[in-house]
Amino acid sequence: MSILKIKTPSRLHFGLLAWGPSVPRTFGGAGLMIDRPGLELECRPSETETWSAKGPSSERVLTFVRRVLERLETRGSLGSSLSFVVQNAAPEHVGLGTGTQLGLAVASLIAKSRGLPSDDPVVLAELSGRGLRSGI
Repeated sequence: MSILKIKTPSRLHFGLLAWGPSVPRTFGGAGLMIDRPGLELECRPSETETWSAKGPSSERVLTFVRRVLERLETRGSLGSSLSFVVQNAAPEHVGLGTGTQLGLAVASLIAKSRGLPSDDPVVLAELSGRGLRSGI
């Protein structure tokens, strides 16, 4: 593996919708995908054998790394450590879906680096711990 890159759009988040207790997913939501500001993330094998991240939202990248690794550990797919660089990230907590996009992107890159499916949104949401409240 050399360098893996991923680019994602942002999402205008219009809010959560409660469907009621009789529905398996208790929340849904409304949103619209937009090209910018988006997210650009890359990773490569770590030279120091430790997980690292640089750039905007780098601490949050490492939070998602820990979540993904916890879930992969049960599958025996830990593999070697990676170094992440956030090239571009939308501001956090302003309704652009930054956390979801970042979590799914981190999960996708780690999965791809291990030869696992990296494009199944359900698997990526499970690995990153996203999609627990809204289904966007």
